[in-house]
Amino acid sequence: QALDRPEPLRAPRTESEVPGEPWLKPHLGRTSWKSQAQREATWRALKAPENSTLLIGLPTGSGKSFVYQCCAALESALTVVVVPTVALGIDQLAAVSELPCAQELSPMLYTPGEYAQKVLDAVQDRHCRLLITSPEAIVSGHLAQPLRRHAQEGFLRRLVIDEAHLIESWGAEFRIEFQLLGATLREWRSQAPAGIRTLLLSATFSPSTPAMLKEMFVGEDAAWEQHIVQRLRPEIHYFRAAHWSDTEHQVQRVLEALHRLPRPAIVYVTEVAQAEAWAPRLRNAGFVRWRLFHGDTSASERKAIMNDWRNDRLDLVVATSAFGMGVDKADVRAVVHACFPEGIDRFYQEVGRGGRDGRPCVSLLVPTLRDKRVAATMGPKLLSDEEKINGRWRAMWHARKVVPSTEDGGPVGFRLRMDVQPEHRFGRQSYGENRQWNKRLLLMMNRAGLIRIEAIQWERPQEGAESIEWATIEAQVPTLQIEKHLPEMLRSQREQELATIRRAGDALLRCFESNNVTMCREVRSHYGAQTLRACGSCGSCRVRGEQPVATVGLKLEEETQRTSPLVHVVQAPAINDNKARAEVVKALRQIL
Repeated sequence: QALDRPEPLRAPRTESEVPGEPWLKPHLGRTSWKSQAQREATWRALKAPENSTLLIGLPTGSGKSFVYQCCAALESALTVVVVPTVALGIDQLAAVSELPCAQELSPMLYTPGEYAQKVLDAVQDRHCRLLITSPEAIVSGHLAQPLRRHAQEGFLRRLVIDEAHLIESWGAEFRIEFQLLGATLREWRSQAPAGIRTLLLSATFSPSTPAMLKEMFVGEDAAWEQHIVQRLRPEIHYFRAAHWSDTEHQVQRVLEALHRLPRPAIVYVTEVAQAEAWAPRLRNAGFVRWRLFHGDTSASERKAIMNDWRNDRLDLVVATSAFGMGVDKADVRAVVHACFPEGIDRFYQEVGRGGRDGRPCVSLLVPTLRDKRVAATMGPKLLSDEEKINGRWRAMWHARKVVPSTEDGGPVGFRLRMDVQPEHRFGRQSYGENRQWNKRLLLMMNRAGLIRIEAIQWERPQEGAESIEWATIEAQVPTLQIEKHLPEMLRSQREQELATIRRAGDALLRCFESNNVTMCREVRSHYGAQTLRACGSCGSCRVRGEQPVATVGLKLEEETQRTSPLVHVVQAPAINDNKARAEVVKALRQIL
């Protein structure tokens, strides 16, 4: 019904490439742009003013990453790219390493492991001009100090956040450093002599996300611009089980499907234990070219799996959502969900791993009732108990330090210690868990407009002592009011965030439990009326006899003029010894 459709019945693609400028080929190896929208988005990023934030939404497979690659190739400073998963970081590094400008950029991926110190040294010595890493490494990890220094010295000029829509969902719960990036950026901008440009990229911005990102990343003196061209994927053909299964029947159905579905294929699950349970099942069923990929997979294993996957040495990967976020393997032919995602956002993101070459891909959803219950528990753990909210705030507030007003009459700030424990949790939480809960509370207060987080910093009080993490904040309402009424002041924000989470979960439930709901229309409704509907086929559309809906070309309002680059970019080493000075002389000779 899906893969064997005659060509005229498939949803046609109407995208047309745009001829590239003369400088595109020598720097980036391309003679054309994928679309007018890609070209225009790149131009807007290149000419963005200092300290500006640019949000770009382009569909999956339309070349979002090329926007920042082009900026890095034509700029002489450091570009930092934040990615949500190691898998995506590995994939981005591989893509950049194939560009003609790779030698000048010296791209590197920073992750904990055996090569971490080597990458850190290269960043500190300015031998890396494109750094890919995680929000944790930037906000509170080993990269925090060298990147702060590069910002102060004007070497760090651009921050890119890929899959930026996750800042709203992941950042509210288990990856809170995503939302703390805004505070880190404000600190960098306050110290950078030439400012720092920020680029936010994603294929799927929900209607509420841009406003939240604007509040988080735009300061009083910073410009904001957003350009979103969203359309649904026409390559996906949706199928689902007729009803909720038990585990035994789920396994039977998935194995039967895997024997018949085209490959490469991905099987998604929610929990690590679920992924591990599939190993003996696949082995006993005779599958050979498969691997497991989840949160406990080591860094070296991840790199090996990604390499095998990219080079067609694997037919099947069983994975949690840690696999595939933005990974660009073009020919995935089937995506099976042996689980029930917690919301339509996650489901659509994971389905989007398939069909990136423009050819059909099958999506199959086979959940159990247990999967439904697990999905209901997957939302962020937002503080709701009034006593706990008050206890955490008072513990941080009583240990505060005052930041004096600046000479120009700026507001008084406060430094809050992140490791303090409220009375109700003494001895009951680990050091790390307690810090995370304190940060969650501050982030909720920040989102509610009660405070503004200005910086997150580690300090060692004395030589040999353990470092302490501090958050610098500015109160946006009277602090006495916060002390007396904090739970009430947070209630509206919490209810709004929970409603957003429930809306995403309810949308996927409707698609699974109702024969009258079309997946394409439900997804379009979720992402907003401006999203262009396209449909290869979903269950209800097939029942109604609807024909596939074509895509339309991607376009942004043009501001572009053909230009030629005015600089030749070469590596700029730190001049701290004779060898480095010799490298500078060599670089000058390349220019002159």
